[in-house]
Amino acid sequence: MDANKVNALAESVYGYAVETRRRFHEHPELSNQEHETTHYIISQLEEMGIPYLTPAPTGVIAVIQGAKPGKVLGIRADIDALPIQELNETPYRSQNDGVMHACGHDAHTASLLATAKALNECRDQLAGTVKLIFQPAEEYFPSGALAMMAKGDLDDCDAIIGVHVLSHIPVGKICVEAGGKMAASASLNIKVKGHGGHGGMPHQAVDAIVAASAIVMNLQTMASRELDANNPAVITIGTMQAGTAKNIIAEEAYMTGTMRYYDNDLLDTLGTAALRIIPPRLSGRRQRWRSFPACLPLSTILSYPSCPQRWLSTCLARMPFSLRSAQLAVTISLTMRKRPPVCTHGSARRTRKRFPIIRITIHALT
Repeated sequence: MDANKVNALAESVYGYAVETRRRFHEHPELSNQEHETTHYIISQLEEMGIPYLTPAPTGVIAVIQGAKPGKVLGIRADIDALPIQELNETPYRSQNDGVMHACGHDAHTASLLATAKALNECRDQLAGTVKLIFQPAEEYFPSGALAMMAKGDLDDCDAIIGVHVLSHIPVGKICVEAGGKMAASASLNIKVKGHGGHGGMPHQAVDAIVAASAIVMNLQTMASRELDANNPAVITIGTMQAGTAKNIIAEEAYMTGTMRYYDNDLLDTLGTAALRIIPPRLSGRRQRWRSFPACLPLSTILSYPSCPQRWLSTCLARMPFSLRSAQLAVTISLTMRKRPPVCTHGSARRTRKRFPIIRITIHALT
């Protein structure tokens, strides 16, 4: 098929794509809840006479068999929306409160349906098979892509392609680049526990918001100072919930975020560094005090019979009030040094007695 015929075919389904996109935009659904969206896609495929598969409760795989033998090509679009309240004033604004197609999945789905319509009209000229993949739960982990592949319906695909709309690309332009274009992602879910109190008596409390803010800043420093600039990655904290009133120090803070990367090996680096900044609460299994590489709750450390509590208390007393808590996760190392020369009653005297030097590094509240 020559370029003129392809352009004419695209123009013929343009109005359908616009109408369908607005219909999807008006009725968005969250990940794994795209039942109405799935039913509408199926109804359109049935009108076109295109066979389809439903490998998961939501999502569809349409199959267009060409008249000639050839390879199998998959074309993929995502169909779920985001938990966002739409503020746009358009005739086709979201009718579902708190849910919006804010990432372009309505356009992706409509474009794939229009593609199905166009390809179906010229199937006698196609060599091979096209599988149109309407994937659910792209915004959710684990992704709906796994459910679409679980039954082997895509195992025969020689290649799978997909597109994503971007607001900074001019209308009518297509951006194609060598290498990775869309980053992989991983999620962060962080719960910070402090000790609540009155806003006028912060010395009696442990402010979870202050600790959570420090975590956010340290994560950004990690991304900008520990990672190779030639192998980029992004860490974003997207939500933070904490506190109940303006004059109460928050006891808990909860954050969620995302890590984006192009190199799969970088995920281990990101995860390891993130856990260093946000250590998980470890079990209180007994460890040798002289070798203390782990991060433990302070209450566990103080419970050790060999813990030099007097020196530890002195060190803790010098910490900022917001960091003093039985909920602190700390790294402590204990070394033994010879006491330096001291003066007693005007005379210098050396002693070979060894005493502990405690180094405490605050990582996070657990």
